[in-house]
Amino acid sequence: MADSSISTLTGILAKLNATSALTSIVGTRIYGNVPQPAIFPYVLVTVNTSTEWDTKTSSGNIHTVRIQAFSRLPDPVEALNIRKAVFDTLHKQESVLTSITGIVQCIHKFSTSFKESDGVTWQSVSEFSITVDGS
Repeated sequence: MADSSISTLTGILAKLNATSALTSIVGTRIYGNVPQPAIFPYVLVTVNTSTEWDTKTSSGNIHTVRIQAFSRLPDPVEALNIRKAVFDTLHKQESVLTSITGIVQCIHKFSTSFKESDGVTWQSVSEFSITVDGS
């Protein structure tokens, strides 16, 4: 069984970059690695954990994908709008995530938002569990 974390990351990045509800807010600033200096608002996508699974007939991975939105507006509304666009794009939308070969399930796990310790930046964090059948 091959590790599908790279194809999962690139598939999520491609789908988010093709989502007008998101790009209307952040433009093309949807990253797997944030350039410095960063221009706000932007989104960072990472595969945090990957776990293998297998049965007698198939095997694959379950990936935890974290999507962080960063905004410097004075209130959390922009970060929350980004979070909503991400949720609407990914949660239970396996049929549109066609660039991830073998995707079985994409489920929202949790979200949170907070002002960072710099007192200026709002961050919204969402995590999704993505199951991929690699057999």
